[in-house]
Amino acid sequence: MECLPAQPIWEMSVQKKNNCLRTTRDLLLPKLISGQLDVEELDIETGEPLVA
Repeated sequence: MECLPAQPIWEMSVQKKNNCLRTTRDLLLPKLISGQLDVEELDIETGEPLVA
């Protein structure tokens, strides 16, 4: 099953959402771990206080 970016996620079935999320994870996780994808400068709200 493909993850079509043009289709809003709220219009997908649960199984298709799971497949889309799995595909995205499998694409991004190795790049994050290896450092090929740098997210240090992203402003991401995690709910945790920043430690300097």
